[in-house]
Amino acid sequence: MEIENKLKEMGLELPVSPTPAAHRAAAVRTGNLVFVGGHGARMPDGTLLHPGKLGRDVTIEQGQAAAQRTMLNCLAGLNRRLATWTRSPGASNSCAWSTRLPDSAANPKSPTAQPNF
Repeated sequence: MEIENKLKEMGLELPVSPTPAAHRAAAVRTGNLVFVGGHGARMPDGTLLHPGKLGRDVTIEQGQAAAQRTMLNCLAGLNRRLATWTRSPGASNSCAWSTRLPDSAANPKSPTAQPNF
C-alpha cells in the first residue's frame, strides 16, 4: 500500500518538505542508503509545534503531537529525495530526541499500536 494512502487512513497528510536552511539537506543518498536527519516539528509557516521542555512547557499529548509532526516531516524529506516510494524498501534505523525535565513525571510514553510502514 502506498504510504500516502496509509497516512490518509490514519487521518494524516504528508506535508510539503521545506527547503532546508543553509547547506543542509533533508535527506542524503549514498549508494542504496538514504540518511534522513535534522527534522523537527516545523509547521508550514516555519514555526515549531509546541516548543519547550516536556513536563514544564509541553504536555505529554503536545509532545506526542510534536513527535508525530517530526516524523511526518522526515517522511516528506525522504519523499522529496526519492521522488517515489517504490525505491524505498523500508527503514533500518530510527532515532529521535526530545527534552524533558530530569525530575519530571512526564516519562517517555509511546502511543499504542502504531502501524508499521
